[in-house]
Amino acid sequence: MITVEDKISTFSKYVYDKELELSNQKLEEVEKKNKEVIQSKQKEIEKKCMDLNRKMHKKIELESQKIISNAKLEARNKTLTIKKELLEQFMQEILDSLKNFTETEDYKIYLKKTLENVKDFLRDNTVKIYLTKKDVEKFASEIKSKYPQIEIAEMEEENIGGMILESTINSERIDATLRTKVRDWKSEIGLRLYEALEK
Repeated sequence: MITVEDKISTFSKYVYDKELELSNQKLEEVEKKNKEVIQSKQKEIEKKCMDLNRKMHKKIELESQKIISNAKLEARNKTLTIKKELLEQFMQEILDSLKNFTETEDYKIYLKKTLENVKDFLRDNTVKIYLTKKDVEKFASEIKSKYPQIEIAEMEEENIGGMILESTINSERIDATLRTKVRDWKSEIGLRLYEALEK
């Protein structure tokens, strides 16, 4: 025969089992929700990490490009400076070479040729010829004997040699100085020098 105690025990067990089942269900639901929240947060964090990674990568790339660009610009500027220095050095060597040239017999021939090339100008004008002090001392009497109507004056030594012819009638002037010739050749010389350096 089933006693009251048995009934109470059976009922208690039933209630306990029911509560345990309910508790387990709630626990599963909570765990499921927690898992969903964790997964959602994990995805959110992964997305933020990817976005941050993309931004950092872009920033690093921009910084790298900036550094490379600055390095290229600096290298180009240094190259240009070196080329300018080389050109100036080369031009100075040419000027020094021309100073030596003014001491040779070939220079005397050069002056005669220059006068020959401007004979029409000498014939048609009253002319003043400018020479360096050294050339006045060396060639003035010879030039005057051939062209007695001209006047000879001194010009700046920086012209190295050659001559400047100036009409005393009008403002016509011929600059046949060695320095002017070098100045006129400078861009051509620079171009050739830069081309040679590029090879």
